[in-house]
Amino acid sequence: MPEHSRWAPRRRGLAYLILCAVLAAASGAGCLLAPAGSHFRSYLGGFAVGLGATTAVFLVLVVLDRRGHDSVFSREILGRDDERDKMVWLRAWSLTGVIGLISAILGTAAALLGADGVAVLVGVEVLMAMALIGGKIYYDRAL
Repeated sequence: MPEHSRWAPRRRGLAYLILCAVLAAASGAGCLLAPAGSHFRSYLGGFAVGLGATTAVFLVLVVLDRRGHDSVFSREILGRDDERDKMVWLRAWSLTGVIGLISAILGTAAALLGADGVAVLVGVEVLMAMALIGGKIYYDRAL
């Protein structure tokens, strides 16, 4: 079938679903096989839980596939994004860059004045994540 057929987005969504499910199962099995108390086991366990949640989200997006009732994120995953969706993400990422630059400068100053470097880094990452998610929500409603 040609890639531009109406089933191509569904096949892409199913491919993402299968990939996430296989990776979640593999990391879950690795977690069970890793020695007890090791950091690697904790890492694989967290990875398996995160991928399990991602698999659940992909399952909902692919199985429900409600046309006309989807979001920017679901349209992008299923390959039905348009110029408006791309503009929403562009503006959200632009806002994230500005917030990231300002928070990195302030975080560097705080670290030079004696703040814990890991705490500063985590703070910068949380601010950037909040800016991306908040910017996406704001621009999705504003545009």
